[in-house]
Amino acid sequence: MNKHVHESDVFPQCIHGELEEQRAWLKQGSKSHKLVLEVIESKYLLNDLKKLSPVHQTYGLEVYLSLVNQYAPKNTHFFQYAMKARIYIAALHYNENGNRQQAVTKAGILKWKKSYLKQKKESNVLSNRRKFKRPMRLPPLTASNPQFDKEELIRHRTSRFARN
Repeated sequence: MNKHVHESDVFPQCIHGELEEQRAWLKQGSKSHKLVLEVIESKYLLNDLKKLSPVHQTYGLEVYLSLVNQYAPKNTHFFQYAMKARIYIAALHYNENGNRQQAVTKAGILKWKKSYLKQKKESNVLSNRRKFKRPMRLPPLTASNPQFDKEELIRHRTSRFARN
């Protein structure tokens, strides 16, 4: 609506500076304005935005717990001091590597790796085994997966965790 100063202690004014180009602004009370307000003031959207806060994200915790499982597997018994030491090592590992940037080639291009779901691999092996019912040489696990162009996958990749 071309308003850049707001009655808010948290966000008193826009941070974009002077706008050079002409824009088509919404008019207060217009149908478009009411529709936009309906969307951004929706209780569902406001509740979802709270969950998008990094405080509510569990990705970092999941990575840390995965490291704890690597250093102290649940199927192995450790005495208290050994367990404590292993958890400390997992925490040190996480703190050291948690903010690393994505690997790049010597030319400075981001490195990528394709991966496939394990469930799909297992189901393909089992279905082939049932189909032939005798010992045989199975094709490679990735043979049944569709082949993708790696460059095309990289171009269309989107992630809320990407740090570019």
